[in-house]
Amino acid sequence: MRRTTRTLVTTLGLLLVVVATVWALIGRQAHGPLPLTGQVAAKPVTAPPATAEEAYTQAAAAFRRGDLDTVRELLTGLGDREPRERQRALLVLGLHQYASGHFADAAEVLQMVADPAGELEDWRLFALADAASRGGDETLADRALALLLERGSSAPLRGRALLVAA
Repeated sequence: MRRTTRTLVTTLGLLLVVVATVWALIGRQAHGPLPLTGQVAAKPVTAPPATAEEAYTQAAAAFRRGDLDTVRELLTGLGDREPRERQRALLVLGLHQYASGHFADAAEVLQMVADPAGELEDWRLFALADAASRGGDETLADRALALLLERGSSAPLRGRALLVAA
């Protein structure tokens, strides 16, 4: 009697497992994938670029694809990993945001950085002035144009700044 009860319980347990498995498979096919799996974005996790040059190259490629989130991720990550590249990475990010029409974000980032001796300072000031003007912050726009005009007659964008300031 004892052995028959144990066999019966084991058989019922196995039968229950088989029925549950078949029900789950049939139900999934009839109703499609589980709701959670359809909402998860498949974004591959990649290692950060090994060098600053690779980060700028990948950011430029992402910018050309229109993927500003990847640009932001690459350049802010570079600035966090390499403090001496922070100013340049944020400057490039701000210029990318400006070029892609995200003027409020560009103005915010371009205000945070300054490189008076840098080769992109004229572009930073000009983009900051234009982005601030488009965002309705005329005081910031005027201040950025004034700084650009103060850089001297050798500034490549001086003529353009004079036209905008007039």
